Amino acid sequence: MAETFRMDDGRSYRHLSKNRAGEENSALSYRLFMIAQLEKNGGVMTSEQLEDALERNYGASFGPDDKKLIRCGKGKRLKWKNQLDWAKAVAASKGEVATRSRQVNKQRVTYIVLLDDSITPAEWIEWATAKKKKRSYVKQCPVCSEEAAESVWVPLSAKKCANCGHKFPKPNRRVDRIPTTG
Repeated sequence: MAETFRMDDGRSYRHLSKNRAGEENSALSYRLFMIAQLEKNGGVMTSEQLEDALERNYGASFGPDDKKLIRCGKGKRLKWKNQLDWAKAVAASKGEVATRSRQVNKQRVTYIVLLDDSITPAEWIEWATAKKKKRSYVKQCPVCSEEAAESVWVPLSAKKCANCGHKFPKPNRRVDRIPTTG
């Protein structure tokens, strides 16, 4: 049975029952919480502030699966923090928020900016969206890039360019460069 809560009533999610084994808080609930917190705080928060607010409000409901350490990159981190990162990524892909980091007192601080100009000051939105994000898993369309002033990038999985219709050749089979003995 799923418990529900109201985003406009902090008491409802602070009093969720503790999760048992096999249960965990969803990234969707974290995304909704993050957006509500950003709206409450003028559209801008640091990642640290968001994590503190989330732990303050959801911490009592964290069960063994939320507190489980998972492998992430070279180290390990708590599952609920990984879920929060997933929520930020989903919100960013939907155009709800943007994240950007900068050095403050010789430490890297990541800011989460709500992309709603009725709440967030315009200079924060400009700053957060000014830097182009590096895209991965893309290829360049040779026809569009030749005609346009800047390169046109399409997903690696695309069989043809969505812009001009250029059909990409089938990729060559991978050749292993490891020498064989014998």
